[in-house]
Amino acid sequence: MLMRHKLRRRRVLGLSLVLLGVVLACALLPGGTSTSEPATEALQDPTVTPERQPVCTPPPCREDEVYYCPDVCPGGCGTTCATPTPSGEPWEAPVPVFVYTVERNIWAAVGYNAPRQLTFEGLDSVPRLSPDGNWILFNRGEPEALAEVGPFALWVIGVDGSGARSLVLPEDLPGEPGTPAGEDEEGMLDRLPYQVHWLPDSSGVAFNTLLETGYGLLTKDDLWIATLESDAPLQLLPDGTGGAFAHAPAGDLILVADADSVAMANANGTDRREVLAFEPVNTASEYAYIPQPVWLPDGTAGLAAISSPAPFEPGAEGLLWSLPRSGAAERLATAPGLFLFVTMNDRAWSPDRQWLAYFGEDRTTLFLTSYNGATQITVATGVGQFLSWSPDSGQFAYSLLGDGNVMIGALDGASYPFPADEGVGPVWDVQWLDATSSVYVAGDYGDFTLWTGALDGEQRIIDVGVEDFDARLAP
Repeated sequence: MLMRHKLRRRRVLGLSLVLLGVVLACALLPGGTSTSEPATEALQDPTVTPERQPVCTPPPCREDEVYYCPDVCPGGCGTTCATPTPSGEPWEAPVPVFVYTVERNIWAAVGYNAPRQLTFEGLDSVPRLSPDGNWILFNRGEPEALAEVGPFALWVIGVDGSGARSLVLPEDLPGEPGTPAGEDEEGMLDRLPYQVHWLPDSSGVAFNTLLETGYGLLTKDDLWIATLESDAPLQLLPDGTGGAFAHAPAGDLILVADADSVAMANANGTDRREVLAFEPVNTASEYAYIPQPVWLPDGTAGLAAISSPAPFEPGAEGLLWSLPRSGAAERLATAPGLFLFVTMNDRAWSPDRQWLAYFGEDRTTLFLTSYNGATQITVATGVGQFLSWSPDSGQFAYSLLGDGNVMIGALDGASYPFPADEGVGPVWDVQWLDATSSVYVAGDYGDFTLWTGALDGEQRIIDVGVEDFDARLAP
């Protein structure tokens, strides 16, 4: 959440993040209306759907008001290509919003209108839409560290291009003495935002941090908040009392997990209480296993799936727990298999929280288990990664071993190839707009084309040369 999706290789944290890149992501939380809104004319007025346009060759000019064209722009860059012809049918809310980076600048497209460039510094990455669809959160790196090796800031900008400002600067977070990787002398280590989520009401973001040493994942197990109205972030939970977190849908409670427990607290960090203790898990690496808790859609309780202590040994299993708002945790089920990676993010839980995806001991057979363990479904063998659930929890996307072989699965056990147009290249990541429409990137790694379309209908190009993306239906 999200984990929010990161599609370019980075060296932020050395080997550990490369190992975890496929399993750790920020997830967006459902929510309501921001307390501070940019101008949203593009979201309020009906938009129209243009006819699908092929990509210009060479790629489309990146000048303001220059659109995709059916043929090469005869005048080259600096001239206006043919504007897509609208179908004449207005969009009705909710409206699809696409945000992404090209050459480390933020772009946005509302509906299927022409994309618009929002930032121009060439330092930006990992755009994440707010729940209300009005704001884009993104990372801004240092000019001398284009690969984001070192400190970076968290910024926001309105989808319409207004209201750009920093939320968290490197100097807002306390450093710590230590010896960086490859250095002989001790210095100050930067504290970096790690897991970053929008607050449910879109009023700001919450995040935890880690130390950037070049060795391992040195998470601080803390919790911070930065609102759109604040001048600096505020630490809600001290180091060692926070961790992987999830806000209740109403925003009043949070669940936080570390390497041996899950706790619950008020959203302001008060009244923290431990609700579940578990034995630390052997990851066979230098990073600690920290499970990602989730909430039921109605907010009446949380859920946590915890790997057994030795996940790579025969007999490994996962324990599923209910975490009520008051009282003790309740053990719901135990399922055999590898629960290590999928439980360190929330993408494996269906949105209705009735199903959890996990892998068997062979690490390539994908299973589903109901939240109470009453039903198990074998999906497929030879699976490389579980990608995402449809919003109605009826379908899901996963990739087979090998580049770009994405499949769509259903609860009845049936699967079929993801319906990308012929010739688009391998598909690398899939998000969902609704139960029948998706957004995905395809092509060469690091130089993707962003597509969207119905599972049984037309596929449209949003833009080319895309590095990171996020999308959602905005109310």
